[in-house]
Amino acid sequence: MNKLKLCFYVLNIFLILSLISCTNDNNNIKEELTLDDVTTTLTEEGIKLKEAERNSRSIFQLELNGVTPNVYAIGDNELSIYIFENETERNKGMDEFKEKLGSADIDVDKYTHEINNVTIFYLYQGEDIDEKMENAINKLSS
Repeated sequence: MNKLKLCFYVLNIFLILSLISCTNDNNNIKEELTLDDVTTTLTEEGIKLKEAERNSRSIFQLELNGVTPNVYAIGDNELSIYIFENETERNKGMDEFKEKLGSADIDVDKYTHEINNVTIFYLYQGEDIDEKMENAINKLSS
């Protein structure tokens, strides 16, 4: 009888650990964003997007990991939005970007925003990012 009780307790503990493990895995899944998610959030923050033509010579508009950016003008500022299949593909795209960038002296981090499967390059004038853009990026990140 003691062996049966022990077996029962071990099975219950195993079952509980398995359920906890599955629950934690689901919490780590990040939602993939669409172009519509990004542009809607930007416009909800009061940012006026104007579609622009892609400049294939701009380092911030190159094809990365097979993805061509959607390019917009926000006043005098430039916005490139890359929608990758998932976060892993986005990371590969950023590795390719850094490789193409080489030793160029550009403060890339200032202009780069990575959210789940999306990379956004926002080239803006001035020292600080616009508050509306910062709010939109924060909303997309949460």
